[in-house]
Amino acid sequence: MNFKDKVILVTGAADGIGKGIAIRFAECDGFVIVTDINREKGEELVNSLKDANKKADFIYMNVSDIEKNERIVSEIINKYKKVDILVNNAGICPIKSYKEITLSEWDKVIRM
Repeated sequence: MNFKDKVILVTGAADGIGKGIAIRFAECDGFVIVTDINREKGEELVNSLKDANKKADFIYMNVSDIEKNERIVSEIINKYKKVDILVNNAGICPIKSYKEITLSEWDKVIRM
């Protein structure tokens, strides 16, 4: 597949599945916008993609902050003129039995 001239926004892309998705889109010549709450890992990924002559940028984004995200998406559109593909990958999962998860923890999971 070829994603040349495509702008791909991947949330939760600094690690795990999101990182794999971002790398694969970059390998297919897409311009990948890596977003995550982990600035260090996100910037590390973008730098490694750029070192491999791939196109990428990092933007700090907490997907649970809806108000800020609206502004961030507007800034992305202004800067890159479009988003062709959005991968809503960000998420959280408490490491415990579902029976032990509190209502507050479930709320955080759903907000993601």
